[in-house]
Amino acid sequence: MKNILSVSVILLAALLFTSCEKVVDIDLETSKSKPVIEGLVANRPGMSYVKISMSGSYFKVNEPSPVSGASVEVTDDDGNEIIFTELTPGYYVPSAAFAGKAGQNYSLKVMISRKTYLARSFMREVTEIETITTKFFEDNNQEGKEEGYYAYVSFTELPGEGDSYRIDIYANGRNLTELPGDIFYFNDRFVDGGHAVEWEFVHTLAKGDSITMNMHSLTREGYEFYDAIYQIANAGGLFGKNPANIPTNIQGDAFGYFGASAISTKSIIVE
Repeated sequence: MKNILSVSVILLAALLFTSCEKVVDIDLETSKSKPVIEGLVANRPGMSYVKISMSGSYFKVNEPSPVSGASVEVTDDDGNEIIFTELTPGYYVPSAAFAGKAGQNYSLKVMISRKTYLARSFMREVTEIETITTKFFEDNNQEGKEEGYYAYVSFTELPGEGDSYRIDIYANGRNLTELPGDIFYFNDRFVDGGHAVEWEFVHTLAKGDSITMNMHSLTREGYEFYDAIYQIANAGGLFGKNPANIPTNIQGDAFGYFGASAISTKSIIVE
């Protein structure tokens, strides 16, 4: 978010929500390669996954290597065991019909070469996306925007303090918010239960684009994880170089984060 997106989000958040931006001293030390486990249990079929790779060094430009052949399973509060099978190298998914439930805890167990890694996350409720609208700005406009269409999202935050969220936006199937500098996350610290109207995404769009927004509920740990990602937005990707300074809820000598999220979604066509 430390680009044009961060300016608009942080200024708007000062009025409605807060991203609690913090100054963090990042130690860019060379670290040994370790497993990186990134996982999600979602309340919608087809959205849960676990991705496993080996971390790289900050001082190396190589991409993380996927880890194949791992054993991956998730257990819920009722004792149900969900097996994740490898779909592509390093990418594990449950059965197509699986969907988590808000209000449940989910425990992850990953085994890699006889080593076990554990994590746990609670799935909080999520608010519904009410509307997505778009506006067109011509070149040389007063706002100084690049010419094109821009998307805006409106929603009402859930009552009860302590909620946090992340919004992903897809244009024609491509995630515009997957890079660290584009993460859109916030909490309800100042306006619990408030109505957020027309939050702007700064990516330019074209007429006819298919737009989908997914709002994820986050735990406090999840919020802190994405906040740390934001702080090292220029380090080269979510886990691209040195993840040693990113907080983790993975037990074992590994990096990464496992989260459970309820997700609300809405789609439009830019007209």
